[in-house]
Amino acid sequence: MNKYLNFIGVIIFLISYTKTTKCQTVTDYDGNIYNVVSIGSQEWLKENLRTTRYGNGDTITNVVGKAAWANLAEGGWAYYNNDTNYNIPYGKLYNWLAVIDNRKVCPIGWHVPSLDEWEEMIDYVGGTGYAGGAMKVTDTLYWKSPNTGATNSSGFSSVPSAYRSSNGDFNFIGYGASYWSSAEDSTTQAWSLAVYSNDAAILWGHNSKFSGQSIRCMKDLVNKVNDNTLIKSFTIYPNPANKVLHITCSEQVARVEIYNMLGELVLEKTGEVNTIPVDVLAQGVYTISIKTITGKTAVSRFTKQ
Repeated sequence: MNKYLNFIGVIIFLISYTKTTKCQTVTDYDGNIYNVVSIGSQEWLKENLRTTRYGNGDTITNVVGKAAWANLAEGGWAYYNNDTNYNIPYGKLYNWLAVIDNRKVCPIGWHVPSLDEWEEMIDYVGGTGYAGGAMKVTDTLYWKSPNTGATNSSGFSSVPSAYRSSNGDFNFIGYGASYWSSAEDSTTQAWSLAVYSNDAAILWGHNSKFSGQSIRCMKDLVNKVNDNTLIKSFTIYPNPANKVLHITCSEQVARVEIYNMLGELVLEKTGEVNTIPVDVLAQGVYTISIKTITGKTAVSRFTKQ
């Protein structure tokens, strides 16, 4: 009987351990802890950014007054309505100057997504017409009724964190959330997207760089490389993959490395490489890095079924 109870205890421990190791979190410079969600081949923070400091420890300016906000010439942030009670779950509102600051507003290993990265996620969860619903939490505790189309099927868990206009006014708490991209549109505007309580769609917009919007950080790719070393034509298929991953490339591939989501090298192959056996890999999302005989590199993601 004791042996049986001990066996059950071991099983319960293993189940608990498995659940714990799958629950990934990220910590910013301030010590704020964020949950992580995988959406397709990308990983996102599951909550809006709350940091008051850049990655090197420098302070991001907290701007309270309307005039000071309107005339700010550096990165800045504010609580909605300058009320600390809005920090959780809504996070802080940042201007675009904080987004592009070289000191990095996101935690180490994470970044403010580009327009292409936002579009990839939105396409994955259903496209522009439905992605808003797939991104919103489903209740009306935060979102005002009717919270149209809300399913949160993506796990993104958007809450209506509102907006601060370039003149310093606060708007749309409970009714909308807007998120910065890193993409500039003009000398005064940058691209962002918005989600609303009365619509399941995503609304793209180019807003003043001096407006205050939420930031959602996305995880960097492993072995990210400079554009001048990238291979011009590179494809992997099928994706998701089951037994074999095929590679097509404009140049001869000399080395392939595959990393898990912890950044650990789990598979490598050298020589002239066109196919990779992936049946030995566990189910999940992986990063593949290839290098050609001329020294050029490329990085992509794939899912192992």
